[in-house]
Amino acid sequence: MKRRWLHRLVFVLLSVLSLLAVAVFVGALAASAWPQFEQLSNLRSYVSIVLVGVGCLWFVGKRILPKGLLVGALLCAMGLFGLTPALALIGGGDEVDEAAAELRIGSVNLLFGIGHPDPVGAWMGAEDLHVVGFLEMKDSPRSKLRWPRLLESWKDDYPYQVVEPHPYYGMGLLSKWPMSDVKVTYGAGGNGEESERPMRLQATVMFEGRPVRLCLVHPPRPSQTWRGGVRQVYFDQLATELTAPGSKGEAQALVVFGDLNATEGSPLFQSLKRRVGLRDSRQGFGYLPSWRPHYPDSYPDWLECPLLPLDHILVRGLGVKTRGVGPDVRSDHRPIHATLTWPKATTTGPSPR
Repeated sequence: MKRRWLHRLVFVLLSVLSLLAVAVFVGALAASAWPQFEQLSNLRSYVSIVLVGVGCLWFVGKRILPKGLLVGALLCAMGLFGLTPALALIGGGDEVDEAAAELRIGSVNLLFGIGHPDPVGAWMGAEDLHVVGFLEMKDSPRSKLRWPRLLESWKDDYPYQVVEPHPYYGMGLLSKWPMSDVKVTYGAGGNGEESERPMRLQATVMFEGRPVRLCLVHPPRPSQTWRGGVRQVYFDQLATELTAPGSKGEAQALVVFGDLNATEGSPLFQSLKRRVGLRDSRQGFGYLPSWRPHYPDSYPDWLECPLLPLDHILVRGLGVKTRGVGPDVRSDHRPIHATLTWPKATTTGPSPR
């Protein structure tokens, strides 16, 4: 009797867990048609892992669970399908000339202007970055640390700067090399100061005598509020702008980087890559999550482990030599960085006669 009761309890618990996982998974897939589900799409990889794990439990308990083999196979198949975008990052890295010149680039989200610049400066120095993008730079009289003024003091190392201040959502692009064709895009407004903030910065640098277009981006986060609608328009306009005939980004080497508030599971993220012809710089380097919830300092250190890859460096016309995630800088985002180079030249012999 006890054994039968235990079997029923296991069946109920696994059934509830399976239904919850399937519901979230379906919601993540539905984001392609209903953008209000995009928050779930950012969790697609983790939910898929849960589906595979629960499916294996149904396999193990097939003797006591009705239809255990069938249900387990179905859940595992769903999970493996959901993991497709993440699994695609395995292998396939670029073949690059190790002796080739390098463009070292990175970005960091400061969480409304964190008041501790030393970890950020240490990361920049350790990676010896040529170009750095800053997001959520706070510039408010109420703030003890006003980042635009701080960046001004860094001009000895980064003499070329484009800084767009905002009380909470300022953006900055710092470079050791001259920048030209600078363009700043602001939000349309209508929903408070966050909707009026700078949304992206663009500039061109010369790398080994050839132009590289840089586009630092920070779209609104997924939400069922006004942010969701603005977010769709943002990604569509960005892709259209970067592919428009005669645009600065159409024929040049291109780097789109920053906090996209999206993982590889987001349909907006995948659409941007496909339309613009961008490659994820993580290809061949792993999952590389960069964001975690922001916890008080009193919380355990293990909670500081990043969970989601919301920050990205997407490239076109460039090879990726290295890609990494920086240390904790007391923000909810960790900085990201990549070493880029021109693709390895391919030589072809004379055509046979």
